[in-house]
Amino acid sequence: MDESGDPWGDIMVVGGVLVHEQDTWRLSRAIEEIADRVPWPAQGTELHATLIRSGNKEWRDVPRRQRQETLDRITNLLVQPRQSFEYPLVLFAVAMDIKSNQHHDPIERLYEEFFARCNGFLGRLASSGDRQRCLPIADESAKVEQRVQDLMQTWRAHGGTTGAQIGQLASFAEVPVFVDSRASRSIQLADFVCNTVYRYYSGRNDPEFARLLEAFDHEQGRLHGLTHLVRGYRDCQCVACTSRRR
Repeated sequence: MDESGDPWGDIMVVGGVLVHEQDTWRLSRAIEEIADRVPWPAQGTELHATLIRSGNKEWRDVPRRQRQETLDRITNLLVQPRQSFEYPLVLFAVAMDIKSNQHHDPIERLYEEFFARCNGFLGRLASSGDRQRCLPIADESAKVEQRVQDLMQTWRAHGGTTGAQIGQLASFAEVPVFVDSRASRSIQLADFVCNTVYRYYSGRNDPEFARLLEAFDHEQGRLHGLTHLVRGYRDCQCVACTSRRR
């Protein structure tokens, strides 16, 4: 998991990729294959979505066409068919409109909602007899490590802390572990998801967003894995709010 934006801006996003432990090695190898095809001088660097899209730093001498090819390959990996893994990859993201949620602390509300959405998915698996537990792994650059770990202990024991109707987050085996994204290709996938969702809610609708929609947790036509925290969601025309009104 990772985040885009900040609590002092207009939009902030927390998002990530749910991957089964049996698939983590296979997923890492697939991301490495994408990284190996990146042109010099960006080869071997972190697959950071903002830099790839903007062509900054190591990507400044990489032609736009080749940068887009890298974005396409990452998207293709995230929406691969079920048979590519033991379990399909499942995406989750929560976007908050900061100005219309000033009565909530953005970090607490965003992470609470994100974990609740993952917990709901695992709860549906459990109801069908497939009991699983989740270990959250986050980019340490989020700078919220101790706070989120403390909050997770409360959420696991008592449920929501912001007034949202969220029960105990019983599907989590541990509090979040924070790692350096440079050492984890999987975290770099989470960065791509967050950045794509952030750009959508900032008015920049990239083609990758439409393709990623199919990989967000959904059930019977309802989109559970993508959430927009905004006052007056009944008037919002985004895909998450439209699904919520159903």
